[in-house]
Amino acid sequence: MLSESDSCKKGLAIGLCTLSRLHSNPLRFVLVPVMLVLLLNLTGTTASTCYAAGSIVETPKGIHERAWRQAAESALTGSEFQKYAIYSSRSLAVANPEVYLQADEAWMKMMYDFSGWGANYLARDRKLTRETGWYEEVESKIAEGLHIIEPEKAQEPFNWTLFRWADHRRNAIDLFDLYEGAPVFSVLDNRLMFIWSAMKGTKWRMPYTSLAEAAILSDLAEGTRLVNRSDFAMATMVAMRIVNQYTWRVRPLADISGRLFTARYAESDQYGDSPYEQQCIGMVVTEIGNRLCPITSVWASDVQANASDPRKALERLGSAYHERFHRTDHDSKWVYGDYYHCWLPNLDDKLLSHLGNCLVEAGNTMAVLTLADVDDWEVFETNWLTIGEGGGHVICGAYTPKGNCTLNNGLFNPTDRACRRGPLWDINGRVAFAMIYAPEAGFITTVQTYNPKRFSAFETPYTNMSFDETVAFLERIADLERHVSFMVDRPTYKSLPEYIEYMTLNRDKWEKNMTKWSW
Repeated sequence: MLSESDSCKKGLAIGLCTLSRLHSNPLRFVLVPVMLVLLLNLTGTTASTCYAAGSIVETPKGIHERAWRQAAESALTGSEFQKYAIYSSRSLAVANPEVYLQADEAWMKMMYDFSGWGANYLARDRKLTRETGWYEEVESKIAEGLHIIEPEKAQEPFNWTLFRWADHRRNAIDLFDLYEGAPVFSVLDNRLMFIWSAMKGTKWRMPYTSLAEAAILSDLAEGTRLVNRSDFAMATMVAMRIVNQYTWRVRPLADISGRLFTARYAESDQYGDSPYEQQCIGMVVTEIGNRLCPITSVWASDVQANASDPRKALERLGSAYHERFHRTDHDSKWVYGDYYHCWLPNLDDKLLSHLGNCLVEAGNTMAVLTLADVDDWEVFETNWLTIGEGGGHVICGAYTPKGNCTLNNGLFNPTDRACRRGPLWDINGRVAFAMIYAPEAGFITTVQTYNPKRFSAFETPYTNMSFDETVAFLERIADLERHVSFMVDRPTYKSLPEYIEYMTLNRDKWEKNMTKWSW
């Protein structure tokens, strides 16, 4: 186990020294996971075994150590999803931590160029709701700053004299204070928080590590580069959190995204939502990165301790989540706060800013269920769309031999008619799935962005699985839930047998939408 012994400190110091010399080494994405494995090779086991309900309860420290070891081993074997998930966590124990500075610099430039983002900072979202000024104080001002075509009509850019550095400095906190006693590793868990969430910190809180001036950001960011254009684009996207629904409504963010999604970018000629490939990657990579947040291990240990009663386990998780994040106004039964949905905050961002939506809360609590790794639990994070309507929702939960349970907005609320069912069942029974994610297998995305409808529809799903693997995945879903539909191109949806037939007819085009990144 990791300790603060002199020998351990010496080993970690050597590791950091080695990491600092890897910026110009073309093998750095191989060497860094090796370093992490060496630093974490403490027990001699790989901990890939599930934990039978009630039979084994790991300590939070043991779980957190396992999370880091598994991340290192997965990255070492070539999983791009894992590599980018580590960048999503914004741990400083990576080969190219300068990408965080580059992402923050790009965000700060956008804040200067588009006045709406200044309004977003000054409005302090947790004090607003859609009924009490969110649209007027934030969303409309962001829109005004982004929809202007002629530069001379632009509003005045954000005035940095309005930025309350003094208040942030007065309330600056140690990053580890956010974890409230959860186990941390002095090197691996040092993070450079995304500056947007740091600037939005409740009570003007901001970690010391985020108190950097814009000039320093530009100087440091100039020094090194990632291996290639694709690596740079993806690492920047996850570090900048630009993997949510509204990302392509913001021209500078769409331009950054276009470096990775070149074909979709060529198709895009008008304002609208992000392509579903980008949203799906955001869901998956953010959840994987959330497993490295220290507080996840505390909640995962409690899930293990109560796994013999799945309802109790999820009820306790929902209660712990509510206790940590609930609002303090008239909406105190909820945990989320409004924000502009180009961002997809991770759990560390949530700890600092308390902002989120259904996707944020599902990704945070899904990481706990994944990390608990309970034997015979099948955990899913799902995004469904209401048939005949425009609304959608993201939830997570588990199918277990002793009952199925779901967390809705991070909470267990039996009165909503969903929490006592599995995560592939919704509240009203009339939905079609857009994304289904199961960490043991992977993900499937069946529909392309339709707002506005400007991308070509999926003839085959966007997935990490082969055709045969996808059919087996869907057949397992049919075993779990009897009535399942899949959105293919709004308003068109198909039953599961119809969807498998639809996929089979297009089987010769399978490789077109299958991700090239290793799982």
